[in-house]
Amino acid sequence: MEATGVDKQELLNCLMRVQEELRTRLMDDLREEDEPLEEIFSPSSFSNKFDVYRYKYTERLDTLNRIIAEVQRSEGGRPTFKAISVEAPSREDLLTLINQRLGKTRPAMVADLKIYRERPDSWVAILICGF
Repeated sequence: MEATGVDKQELLNCLMRVQEELRTRLMDDLREEDEPLEEIFSPSSFSNKFDVYRYKYTERLDTLNRIIAEVQRSEGGRPTFKAISVEAPSREDLLTLINQRLGKTRPAMVADLKIYRERPDSWVAILICGF
């Protein structure tokens, strides 16, 4: 069954709203986390919470990204990619800015994300987004 352009756009908008909600909930859960994030995500430690975050958020977000990309491809277009950089004084502020930027630009997918500390007082994120 072939959907019309309007139906596809409504579908894309719905999927993007779900993505935005998942990202917001992820940010809220990370901010409210009792266990230090370094312990949860450290490669030298084991935390059940790591699996919770992976299954509850990242795998769903990844699946939504793939579905959105497939819906867009079905329209005959290929996604274009754009690099977005964000800088903040703390990691928490950086995560907030990343979420805000993704909410504003509403990419179909995030192909890559690199977060690093540029200086002692500066965190930077580079996002490669498909539209």
